[in-house]
Amino acid sequence: MTQSAAAPAGSRLDRAILYFGNDWDAENRTSSHQIALQLNKLTEIVYIECPGLRRPAATARDARKLVSKLRKVLDGPRSANGLRVYTLLQLPFHGSAVMRWLNRRLVNWQVRRIRRQLDSRKPPVLWFVIPHVAYLPRLQADCQTVYYCIDKYAALPGVDVRAVEAMDGILTQTADLLFVASEKLFEDKRNRRPDAILSPHGVDFDLFSQAADRTRGERPADLPPWPGPIVGFFGLLEDWIDLQLLAFVAQRRPEWLIVLIGREAVDVGPLRGYSNVLRVGRKAFAELPRYGRFFDVGVLPYRLTEQVIHSNPIKLREYLAMGKPVVSVRFPHAAGFGQLIYLADTYDEFLHAIDRALREDDDSLRRARMECVKDTTWAARASTALQHLRAL
Repeated sequence: MTQSAAAPAGSRLDRAILYFGNDWDAENRTSSHQIALQLNKLTEIVYIECPGLRRPAATARDARKLVSKLRKVLDGPRSANGLRVYTLLQLPFHGSAVMRWLNRRLVNWQVRRIRRQLDSRKPPVLWFVIPHVAYLPRLQADCQTVYYCIDKYAALPGVDVRAVEAMDGILTQTADLLFVASEKLFEDKRNRRPDAILSPHGVDFDLFSQAADRTRGERPADLPPWPGPIVGFFGLLEDWIDLQLLAFVAQRRPEWLIVLIGREAVDVGPLRGYSNVLRVGRKAFAELPRYGRFFDVGVLPYRLTEQVIHSNPIKLREYLAMGKPVVSVRFPHAAGFGQLIYLADTYDEFLHAIDRALREDDDSLRRARMECVKDTTWAARASTALQHLRAL
């Protein structure tokens, strides 16, 4: 197998990992991708793209995704960032009991084929970052199982809540190792699994710390000069983003430029008509620091949905790695950074927190923010997880 980097012989795992995650080419870089890249330096790993949790909609975008998945299945495994990536084939019409039965056997057959191509003869570890194929550990009973739970999956928009809760419950109960990414998830899971391990998200510190020096690098062409402060956000514009809050800030502070970077998955109507709101669309992950370099403040303008309450947003650490002040609505994980970031419970508090962040920012605070996250890298998270796996 192709490895992205060599690891010391003593640090490598003696078994392969079959890593079940979301689409490798997904529109946002998640911990599913980041942990896989780091594990690939420490052992043989195969990344297996699973079907989505969300019910497909009758949209052109979902149709394109279905065609793309089918093409990937027919093309066979591919190489991406040093990983070997497979796409699981499943049949549609999951509401049918017969189809679910057929899919389990189809997926199990595909996994057995992948296993025959591994370098290691030892049974691999089944590592699940999403609960889509929670039935596999029972069908691949000779393998150890890791469930690296990064979200309250049943709270995601557009999913079958009861079905996803059932999948999540199976892996929570049966996995040999259970990691959870946020304090709220940890609190919930410990009721069923006292041995659950808190493993917060990491950060690509080397990449994002480049944005701390505003004198380096050219200004992106679609980020125009602006005489006042820039309030920035990067991430998916989804149901959990409070667009009304952003419109409130834009209306009350017309001298600020609000820059939004990311795909628009919902109607952004509340933001239209504001000349100080700039939506630049999706950007490649490696491009984000080029824009973040010009942020004066990074914001987390969330609606307090169940998914947000249980979340651990990667962008929080990315903002801090850039040395930027962070203003967030108050939710459990953000509250843990209360000495370094600004928290708000109302629209007015959010607005005034940005005022305060702009006023108080200085070199010593920038250094403190970066110092807080510099050791919480993805490499450190993956290494710690493997230590727990070796101890089984």
